[in-house]
Amino acid sequence: MIVIIGAGPAGLAAAKFLAQKKIRVTIVDSQSHTGGQYWRHHRDERGIHPYEELSSHPFIEWKLRTSVWQIEKSNTGSFHIHTITNNGKEDGATEILDAQQILLATGAYDRTLPFHGWTTPGVMTQGAVQALAKEHRVLAGKKIVLAGSGPFTYPVAQSLLKLISKDSSGSKPEIVGVYEARSQWRMWPIALAMALNPLKIGEALGYLRLLKQSGVAMQRKKVITAAHRNSEGELKAVTVSAIDKNYVIVPGSDEYIECDIAAISYGFTPDMTLAGILGLERKLVKDDAVVAVNTKQETSVANVWAAGEVTGVGGHDLAITEGLLAAMNIARTHNVRTNVIHRLIVMKRRIRQHLFAAATLKVFFVPGQWLSWNDNSTIICRCEEVTLGEISHSFQALGADSARTAKLFTRAGMGLCQGRVCHRNVRDVAALFSHEKSASTTDNNRPIGAVITLGELSD
Repeated sequence: MIVIIGAGPAGLAAAKFLAQKKIRVTIVDSQSHTGGQYWRHHRDERGIHPYEELSSHPFIEWKLRTSVWQIEKSNTGSFHIHTITNNGKEDGATEILDAQQILLATGAYDRTLPFHGWTTPGVMTQGAVQALAKEHRVLAGKKIVLAGSGPFTYPVAQSLLKLISKDSSGSKPEIVGVYEARSQWRMWPIALAMALNPLKIGEALGYLRLLKQSGVAMQRKKVITAAHRNSEGELKAVTVSAIDKNYVIVPGSDEYIECDIAAISYGFTPDMTLAGILGLERKLVKDDAVVAVNTKQETSVANVWAAGEVTGVGGHDLAITEGLLAAMNIARTHNVRTNVIHRLIVMKRRIRQHLFAAATLKVFFVPGQWLSWNDNSTIICRCEEVTLGEISHSFQALGADSARTAKLFTRAGMGLCQGRVCHRNVRDVAALFSHEKSASTTDNNRPIGAVITLGELSD
């Protein structure tokens, strides 16, 4: 059995190819619907979801609302994939899938940067705001601010503006500000990469045209540095500050912007949870650990392929290409012929898209100086409410010498999210004290990949 873990663009592209070749696959995803963060409930003009034909394909078995919490390799080279399903009928039902081959396509999660008051109700990730808009057709608030750094802000703004245009209430919702941390003059590497990816030019122009038509102007070299609460403890405003090229605040540049939702995004962090459990070789790309793959999307472990954001954040187009290429190579191991010309075209497309992804990462890379916005009272780990001061103290007085040892002293990263939100930021704190000159690819390995009770674990 071939198991694809992740039903986003990479996983769906792979599943479609394999199913068309009459190769049976099982798709596992923790969400209730397919499409990942990018598609969710997206429909085209005809009301059709991308890859909708796969929902009833006879060669695909679906296991949605199902999380993988452990993977074991057997003596025969196959894999025992331990899952837990929460579907409302069999909450907590566990199962072991026996797989001969695995395609890891678990994607990435939003990265946000802590600032004063960022735990205030009303401060959200852009991914959460987009999920409400796409899945439930719900606007998160009436006065919305989008801030951070990276191209993800554009599709989020598009999703919100489409809903706003359909709103017929008396107090029409609005986007009161869009703030990008980087200057437009830094964008030239992306402009060059777009020349090799002409479809990206049309996509970018479409976003810019929509913003202009909606009267929403993007302000650059500005970030949110504080959130303010009303008498009920909810968000009433944010402080927006200008920054220089090193992410250092320009004195006297603070602005007070009233809003009830602040949606933040500083790109994405690849999900290395299952990569760590499988013991896959990883490498660093702009201080983020990603799965190392060869030209066939093969990992360092036999019969395990990886595609999409886990091999490096590059957007849905690159994820589709990598998923397709991985599927082509998986099919060849089943003695199924693939068109050589088609395969070469896909490989060439991957090279072009990799160039665009690399340019984007270079332009929107977040330097550690964002920490200068904060003081010791700022919470870095939300789950365990660990402050910047406590993490700093672990280095200065307790002997911490890495993000991992700081975690042991402070519990930063030991909460429900298991470091998915805070670990990348704790590493930036570690770098301040010169104990962690370069990030580790294994410092956030977790033996259990999903929430599971002790009773289920003992079974």
